[in-house]
Amino acid sequence: MIGQLQKKLSFLLSAVSICFLLLILLFLFFYNRNSLYMGMKNALTNAMAQPMNVPTSGSYPIFQLVIREDGEIEESTGQDYFLDADIKEKLIQKALKQVKSEIGSFFSSVEGGSFPYYCKRSTEPQEEREESPKDSVGEGKDRDFSKEEAKEEARYRLVITDFRKESTSIRRLLGVLGMLFVVLSGGIALFARFFVGKTLIPVKESLEAQRQFVADASHELKTPLTVI
Repeated sequence: MIGQLQKKLSFLLSAVSICFLLLILLFLFFYNRNSLYMGMKNALTNAMAQPMNVPTSGSYPIFQLVIREDGEIEESTGQDYFLDADIKEKLIQKALKQVKSEIGSFFSSVEGGSFPYYCKRSTEPQEEREESPKDSVGEGKDRDFSKEEAKEEARYRLVITDFRKESTSIRRLLGVLGMLFVVLSGGIALFARFFVGKTLIPVKESLEAQRQFVADASHELKTPLTVI
């Protein structure tokens, strides 16, 4: 009876403590993970908000591209030492596929999140649409700018960064927290068994005293009955 009670109480205490430990470790993991992702997205967003000719500074290397709908690179700037030709091609092809389904700007990545990027439709350069006063007077009636704009090929601006170190840090953190969870769970189970055992010692002593009292009483009753 005491053994079954000890097992049940030990299991209950262990389960509650392990669940609480799991919540704490998950909070630590997602807090650090989200902090890294937010820093990366802020770096990409800030770079997108600036003109391409403005150099970027920060903890993340930034490389920028302007591509056409056919995948041709029209303009590039920034640090591209972390990108090779194959990754650039994968990135461009994936971005061109996503722009058909995404509305406005969007975040995405290639190579399992190692190279995240921010894509946005690029503003057309105004210099190409401007004309001289003579042209505007002489040809203004013959030219239809709305048709010309419709024929113009869309351009997309990509801001790319290197997230491999941060991804490695996230995986290492997950491994460390997993090992910590296993070790602490075993420690909690042993402590729960020890704690419940210590707690039930007075109960055991009380039951033993009752059993001894019943045994003594039975013995005392047997003697008169035997005599009778």
